Amino acid sequence: RPGLSTLAVAALPPYVLLPPRHPLAAAASVSLAELARSPLLLINLPQSREYFLSLFREAGVTPTVSYEFSSLELLRSMVANGHGVSILTTRPAVDRTHDGKRLVCKRIKGRVAKQPVVLSAPASNASPLIAPILSVARSVIAPQ
Repeated sequence: RPGLSTLAVAALPPYVLLPPRHPLAAAASVSLAELARSPLLLINLPQSREYFLSLFREAGVTPTVSYEFSSLELLRSMVANGHGVSILTTRPAVDRTHDGKRLVCKRIKGRVAKQPVVLSAPASNASPLIAPILSVARSVIAPQ
């Protein structure tokens, strides 16, 4: 955007999120074609929705989106309770939902585009706070 400068924080690889009893939960990794055979629960946040759908387009498959959510935790709970599968980039420290259900996370087979995470600031403001904020953001996000 005009007037904003952006600084790269990280580039996060997507992963598959499954309920424990899903047939793909035992696989070492999952292709997007395999994932598209199950109802997809999609996060609907700015840029995220289009990013995830673009991964399927690039793989030449069309998923059946059953539900869209603006809440990451609601989406995770719906997956854990067997209502579908999902694909995400941010991963909490534990693979359990707020209601205590377990989730299974799997690597995606093949090459997929990572989701960039950027920090934006007014281009005209060369604040000395930008560098420490960027450092903290990278230390929190990058270890995923």
